Amino acid sequence: MTDGGATLGPDGSLYTCSNGPFTIASMNDKGSNAGRARKYRGSDGALLWEVTLSSACMNFPSISPDGETMILADGANVIFAPTKDLYGQNKSQEEIDEFYAF
Repeated sequence: MTDGGATLGPDGSLYTCSNGPFTIASMNDKGSNAGRARKYRGSDGALLWEVTLSSACMNFPSISPDGETMILADGANVIFAPTKDLYGQNKSQEEIDEFYAF
């Protein structure tokens, strides 16, 4: 079970973000180590590397043009989104803007 996806890198490799096997019961828990980021060789599909993430991975990875950097928003940003605290509270636009101010 995953909402993750795949991205083609500049060298033809495929980068994926998904959840590991047998993680469906724990993927919503903070610190579940459910997420997996992987890189596969485009020519034959061989797994080149895999990294376990502290939270579920429910996004598409973004790869820099030089292929040196992967950026992803892990599942904690989806499952534990701070915007959930605003839902149904009839906040004004000013209050919402203040919530997002850094």
